[in-house]
Amino acid sequence: VYKRQASLSSEPGSFQNATSGNSTDLGPDDQPTRSGTTVTSPSVIRSNQLVDALHLDPNPFTPNGDGINDQVILDLDLFLMTTSADVSLTIFDMAGRFIHTLQPVSTSAGTQQMVWDGRGGTNELVPPGIYTYKLLLDTDEEENRTIFGTFGVVY
Repeated sequence: VYKRQASLSSEPGSFQNATSGNSTDLGPDDQPTRSGTTVTSPSVIRSNQLVDALHLDPNPFTPNGDGINDQVILDLDLFLMTTSADVSLTIFDMAGRFIHTLQPVSTSAGTQQMVWDGRGGTNELVPPGIYTYKLLLDTDEEENRTIFGTFGVVY
């Protein structure tokens, strides 16, 4: 049985167990840029940071039904969670009016993805413009974590 550990030479104390097999093969939950062989930096762990690598793509997006960039995808990495958390994404226009909330997802640490198709609560396409989002992590801590951002819709 093969047992080893991978580490970051720039970060003393960082390690991850390694198992036998082809390291170029991705597991079922792995992504080409992040896999089960990724070593988490202790500086991230010490930072008490729950969310890392928050990324929207494409931004802006064009929900016009042509099959190209019709959805915006929010990718995020969740860290330091001891239990599952409810993650929700609420979208507002620039005047602060509620547009839509994506169905909350109960998830644990790891890479998560949320997708919005550019439709409001009554299933109508939103007009072009800049929109804000509120990402809420309802965690096992006393205080929930909230992240705000913007993205664009164009036609």
